[in-house]
Amino acid sequence: MTGRVAIDDVVVEKSTFDTLRSILLTDKDGKTGRADLHIPTLLEYINTCKRYDKIAVLELKNEFEKDDIKRICDEIGSVSYLDHVIFISFVFNNLVKLRELFPHQPVQFLTGAYEDRFPALLQEYGFDLDIMYTELNRERIEDLHAHGVKVNGWTCDDKDAAEKLCEYGIDFITSNILE
Repeated sequence: MTGRVAIDDVVVEKSTFDTLRSILLTDKDGKTGRADLHIPTLLEYINTCKRYDKIAVLELKNEFEKDDIKRICDEIGSVSYLDHVIFISFVFNNLVKLRELFPHQPVQFLTGAYEDRFPALLQEYGFDLDIMYTELNRERIEDLHAHGVKVNGWTCDDKDAAEKLCEYGIDFITSNILE
C-alpha cells in the first residue's frame, strides 16, 4: 500500500509500473502531493545513493525466488554499487537465499518483536538485526553485540529515545526525522 507516503493509496502488487510511477508522493507534512516526487526505479534509487555516497537500504518485502534476488543484485552490480547496499527483510528465507548467492552481502533481519533466540540464530547465519526500537534495551544490544550482531532500531523519531539507544551502543537508527 502506498498511502503512507503518497496521495493515492494503491496496492503495489496489483498495480502496473505506469500506475505506480504516476502516484504523487507526499512532502514531509504527509499531505501535499509533489509533482517532482515519484516512486523511483531501483537504479534511480541506487544512482541517487551513489551520487551522494550513501548506503542504500533495500527491503525485500515479500517472499522472493532466488533468481529474482540474483536479478536485483545483478542490476545493482551493473552500476558497481552492491558493496554499498544493506538488504533488509521480514522474510528470513529471503536473507538466506541472498547469502547463498552473495555470502558477504550485509543483511538485517527485520522484526517487530525481540526473541531470546535471536543472538545465536543471527550469529549462525551471519545476519544483523533490524528491530522496532521499543524492543531494545542495553542488555539486548550487549548480548547481540557479544554474538557479533549489529543492531538497527526502527523507526525512532523520538530524540530522547534515540539518545538512550546511542548510550546503549546501537549501531544504526532508522528515523523519519530526528531534530
